Amino acid sequence: MPFKDALISLDDYRAEFMANARRIVAESQRPTVFGHALLIQAMVIEQLCWLLRFLPENSVSNDYTELHQGNVSRDQQALVNAATYYLDVHYNEDLTLGTVAASLHVSAAYLSRTFKAIQGETPISYLTRLRMQRAKQLLMQEAITVRQVAHAVGYQDPYYFSKVFKRYFGAAPTLIER
Repeated sequence: MPFKDALISLDDYRAEFMANARRIVAESQRPTVFGHALLIQAMVIEQLCWLLRFLPENSVSNDYTELHQGNVSRDQQALVNAATYYLDVHYNEDLTLGTVAASLHVSAAYLSRTFKAIQGETPISYLTRLRMQRAKQLLMQEAITVRQVAHAVGYQDPYYFSKVFKRYFGAAPTLIER
C-alpha cells in the first residue's frame, strides 16, 4: 500500500501470505470446479488469520487496544472493545447480557466481570446510560411520543422506560424541554 509505514507487518510470513493471495486469484478463475466456493472461503479465512496474527503488534491497532490497566490482557481489552461496539450499534434492540455475551462467544459472567474491571461499570449499566442519553436527545430534538422514544432506544415497555428515565435524570421524560 502507498503508505510511509506498513499498517501490518507480516515479517517472515510475507511470502506465505502473498502465495496464498495468488492461490485465491488462481482459484477464482475456476468457478465451475467442485468445491470452488468452499475452497475460496477457506483461503480467505487463512488470509484473515495471517492479518489478525500480526494486527495487535502494529501501531494503528494499538490506538484501539490501549490498555487501561497493567493487569489487563490484550484479549480482555479487545473483548471490552467488541462489547462496547456491539452495544453502541445494537442499543435499540431488546438486549440482555446473555445475548451480548453469546454474540461475542463468551459467558455472561466473564463478559460482565471483564467489562466492569476495564470500564468501571457493567455492560448493562453502559447500555442503560447509552439508551438514556439517546432518549434525551430524541425527546429534545424530535416531536415524538414517549412510547416512540422508548421503542427507539430498545425498551418494549414505555412505563418501564419512563421509570428508568426518571431514576436516571430525576425527571419524567414528558418534562424534558424541547
